[in-house]
Amino acid sequence: MKTEVCAISPYQLTDAVDDVISFDEDTAEEAANIESALRSAGTSLKVGDLLIAATARQHGATLVTADKKDFDKQPIHQLLDIDVLDTE
Repeated sequence: MKTEVCAISPYQLTDAVDDVISFDEDTAEEAANIESALRSAGTSLKVGDLLIAATARQHGATLVTADKKDFDKQPIHQLLDIDVLDTE
């Protein structure tokens, strides 16, 4: 897999996006709900991935990732609005 590395400062990153979405109590609750639903479906996500997915879901956003290994599972696609990119 080809990896591209780009180094930018936090200030440049903030300027590059419209908003930086904060993580709050509602998003933590959403992460717990997602984890519970995934466990019921017999699958799981790592904690960091759960937090990313919950943040996207809480804000009505589509999660776009190239992390096929963790996110390209049918129960995850049924629960989340997610696009998995093929980078190969």
